[in-house]
Amino acid sequence: MSTTIEKLEKDDLHIWFKFQYGDASLSDANKLISILQYFNNSTWPKPNFATYSLKTRTKKIEITSFLDPKLLTLLDKPENINTYEIWFNEKNYKLDDNFLMVITQAIKKETLIGYCQLFLKIPYNLNHHPTDLKELITGLLQLMPSVYNVKASLGEEISYWQDRITNRRTVHFRNVCWLQYFSATEIAIQGGMEVWEANPLLHCERIHDGLLVQVGNSPYDIYTPEGQARLLQANDSLPPVNQELYAKEEARKKPFFG
Repeated sequence: MSTTIEKLEKDDLHIWFKFQYGDASLSDANKLISILQYFNNSTWPKPNFATYSLKTRTKKIEITSFLDPKLLTLLDKPENINTYEIWFNEKNYKLDDNFLMVITQAIKKETLIGYCQLFLKIPYNLNHHPTDLKELITGLLQLMPSVYNVKASLGEEISYWQDRITNRRTVHFRNVCWLQYFSATEIAIQGGMEVWEANPLLHCERIHDGLLVQVGNSPYDIYTPEGQARLLQANDSLPPVNQELYAKEEARKKPFFG
């Protein structure tokens, strides 16, 4: 059964920063620290515990900031840790209602090459203004020039659009949402930067060698009939996927997962 608007109204915002396959940026402690420093200097809530995965084992530590010495000590051992989870958790909040940062490293230990991603879950109850959310994304993009793509949408939004969109894209980008970023490689696969920039339904901004694309004013536009219509119209207006470039990129990824 399709996701309903009523369910979306209680949904969290999910932001995925995915790196180029073969890019081990998040195994660099200095780069990770710059991301944590960005959050530590912001008005975003400070965490009070973190978990990290060591193969099949998960350990938990109490922390008081994004730059807690106990957390920074872990960053010097990227070859041993697959996933970090950094939580903000107040006593009266359920775990599912909390701000969450997840750093995932699918890295081959013999080469330290693989795949990295940064995931943020921002609860609906934090009620941040869309401008703050966009500034968060653009600020992190400035710190991470090798990001391959970014997608910011409500957690259940993909399910909501499952039976409603006709112009389906690629495996990693099925349809437009409020905010997304494409590297030069990805935007070429999606039909070309100039074509996207010329589309009057999209607000585009060049960052690094890629393109930040916004549809509407807020991730919560989907709550309104106008917002839903705008997203559907924008999705239908996109150029065809360059299937040749897409096939080449998918073939290039296979060594990292084969």
